[in-house]
Amino acid sequence: MKKVLSYCSVVVALLIVLAGCSKPPEMEMKAAQDAIKAANAAEAEMYVPESFRQAMDSLSAAEKSKKEQDGKSALSRNYAKSKDLYVAAARLAKKAAADAAGAKQAVQAEVGKMLTDARAALDKAAADMKKVKVNKKNKADIDACKADLANAETAYSNASAANTAGKFMDSKAQLNNVMAMCAALPGKVAMAGKSPAAAAPVKATKAAPKPAHKAKKAN
Repeated sequence: MKKVLSYCSVVVALLIVLAGCSKPPEMEMKAAQDAIKAANAAEAEMYVPESFRQAMDSLSAAEKSKKEQDGKSALSRNYAKSKDLYVAAARLAKKAAADAAGAKQAVQAEVGKMLTDARAALDKAAADMKKVKVNKKNKADIDACKADLANAETAYSNASAANTAGKFMDSKAQLNNVMAMCAALPGKVAMAGKSPAAAAPVKATKAAPKPAHKAKKAN
């Protein structure tokens, strides 16, 4: 009798396990989807793209596995794999959100320093521009340099606005452009009014020696 009861207990336990595996992992699926939404809100895709991609890959695999099981008969369904993948997706998404927060703070600090450096570069470029002597020959080129400086100032203003709005990656990209424009200005000013030939003078090459003529024999 005891053996029969023990056998029945095992069968019942097995049926419970099988029933649990055949039930769609709705709770795990929702938890994963919510975690992905939170990671999106934390801008994980921008600041930690690799971590976010891993979470999305796990979610996609979970959804694919669940869909495959949905297409089977009720008795043959087994959602164990999709459940594990949803759990992994939620874990990875939470990690991505946390990592994104740290990365965002680091970029924010970097942008703060870049704003200071870019402002100094712009001020120096403007001061140097005032010292340039303009004449008829270089006026067009100098005007172009002044336009570049004005564009750099506009980019700086946009970067500052993006920083205030919390769009630190956008601000960083704008500031990189500002620094590049400031770095290019001295060279452009130096070449103002000079022709391409004068800008890159060709080195004189020595003429090839003429072949020696043999002296004619006297008759």
